[in-house]
Amino acid sequence: MPSLPLGIYGYVYITNNLGDPVNIPWSGPGADPRGGVVNMVPVVTDLNSHLTFAVPPANGLPAGTYHATGYVNYKAFNGSPTAGGDGKSRQYSRLMQDGLPIQNITFDVTPSEVLGSSVVVDPLRFDLNLNVNLCQ
Repeated sequence: MPSLPLGIYGYVYITNNLGDPVNIPWSGPGADPRGGVVNMVPVVTDLNSHLTFAVPPANGLPAGTYHATGYVNYKAFNGSPTAGGDGKSRQYSRLMQDGLPIQNITFDVTPSEVLGSSVVVDPLRFDLNLNVNLCQ
């Protein structure tokens, strides 16, 4: 599992309708750790401790069709079981919709939504990859 900066729980990757990465300014805490992968948007917690991601409105996306995918890490504490857990860290990266795996979530930004608006996209729901064995 990749190491993540403090306060970041995963990344959402934004591509345009052709599948090309979209250049998005860094919006996470601290220095930008992304290197050359500039279409990574950090997954952070909001004021209610919900996982969320956002493209900074000052540098919003131009009108068009976009695709989002990503991952979220769950890190167990010191490998010891917590209440109801097994103490194992995992990465959730298989994108699901209506109980079925999908490649990405598609969303549109219309010309009227470009200037200073927020576009709420469908929630990204992640599951464990098929090759993860939870039984030991």
